Amino acid sequence: MKKHQAVFNVAGKYGSYVVESDEIIFDYPDTVSISMEDLWKEIDADYLLVPMQLLREQRDVNLSETDWWAGSDRTMTDEQTAYRKALRDLPATASPKLDENEQLTNVTWPTKPE
Repeated sequence: MKKHQAVFNVAGKYGSYVVESDEIIFDYPDTVSISMEDLWKEIDADYLLVPMQLLREQRDVNLSETDWWAGSDRTMTDEQTAYRKALRDLPATASPKLDENEQLTNVTWPTKPE
C-alpha cells in the first residue's frame, strides 16, 4: 500500500494528511502519516465545529451593526442592552446545526429593537 497526501477543505479550513491508500491523491514530502479511518475522524471533528463558527460570524456582524448604540455619547435602552447581551450569550445558549443546504439552523436569534 502506498502513502499519499490528502488535502481537504472544511468551511475554509484546510487540512493536509498522508493516507495509506492505493488511490493516488497528492504526494508531498515531509508530511504526517494518518490512516483513512483517522483522516475521516479528523474531518468529522472539524465539520462539527462549522455550525458554531458560522453562528459566531453572524453574531459578530449583528453586534458590529449595533456598536454605535454603545458610544460614549449615548445611553442604550434596556432593550438594546438586552439584545446585545443575548447576542454575546448565543454561543453558550444555542446548539447550531447545518441543514442539507449547509444553512445554519437550530438558533433562535434575538429580535433587534427599533
